[in-house]
Amino acid sequence: MKFGKPIPDWPRAMESFRSSFVWSFSLYFLLSRSPNRGGSIMRTYFSILPLLYFFLLTSCSDEKTKKEKDVEKDYFSNTQTTDDVNDFKNEMATGETDFLRSLSNHQIAWQKWNHKILEKARNTQRPIFALLCSPLGSASRTVVDELNENRALREIISSQAVCTVIDSSVNPEIANLGYRLSNEEKRSAAFPMIIWFSHEGSPIASDPVGNISGSKLKVIVSNLANVIEDLWKKSSRYTVENSRSENEKRQLRIEPNIEELKQPITRNELFQKEARQLSSLYSFGDKNLDFIGGLIPSSSIELLAIGSHSASLPGDVREKSREAAKIMTRELTSGALKDHLTGSYFYARRTDDWTLPFFSKDL
Repeated sequence: MKFGKPIPDWPRAMESFRSSFVWSFSLYFLLSRSPNRGGSIMRTYFSILPLLYFFLLTSCSDEKTKKEKDVEKDYFSNTQTTDDVNDFKNEMATGETDFLRSLSNHQIAWQKWNHKILEKARNTQRPIFALLCSPLGSASRTVVDELNENRALREIISSQAVCTVIDSSVNPEIANLGYRLSNEEKRSAAFPMIIWFSHEGSPIASDPVGNISGSKLKVIVSNLANVIEDLWKKSSRYTVENSRSENEKRQLRIEPNIEELKQPITRNELFQKEARQLSSLYSFGDKNLDFIGGLIPSSSIELLAIGSHSASLPGDVREKSREAAKIMTRELTSGALKDHLTGSYFYARRTDDWTLPFFSKDL
């Protein structure tokens, strides 16, 4: 970020001018009493005097500019910290879900994700470390526990940021943001995901952690924390304003294209588009649809089943839709998500596969 041309410190410069003129005329008086070399020396002196003034002005300007830049780089230069991250207490005891409440015994002072956390970040003049979790998978539990149990990681994030855990089922809009951040970096979305926010709620940096643990997790968290800390120290103003600018651009990309919405689309065209996209997400190796989370994809299976008999779709799409619908239906109806005593189904899974359900039946 450019801050413009430095402005000279004119009062100091004028004071220097006055001092210089006093010395100049004093020197002139002394040398003028010398009949031989006085005139020559004075001409030489006055010929270089403008250059001396130029360097004098430059030095005054540079000294002032450095101080101004230090202030300009600090976003919080006009305010004082009113909170300390070390004084925060763990707030997860009143979390919205069982997953969040289970973190209430952690040593990390996890704060609840709401508008108050932005105020806390501003009052402490620190960024926000957010761990975006999906309680439907085991990876989120593994990572959040490891962050708490590993002393080095715990101290890194606790000392540098206001820490929070976000449950994707409570804040699906943040989960959607996580998908978009991963897409911007051309990476696969994975939960849990680390997102660093400014006090304005704009993402500064992110990393989809997924199933990573152990030394690899330590490297990822440490490196990202060091980068954020370095950016924050060098120029918190740039960090905040740049994240705000990028987030505004992101919002423009997210907002629907009005002209596209005006274009008429038939029911059949919409069906063909969605069926193609859905069938492309099916993985024959995992016998699952990628990126669908842990909920039973009943609507997706229904769409695939319809697509498998639709004459409007190409043969390869129909075949893949048929195979996906058949295998996924067989896996779900014969697996652990079906309660074989009552014939009903658990609505979601706890693990990456379908072997351990959430023990709640909504289907």
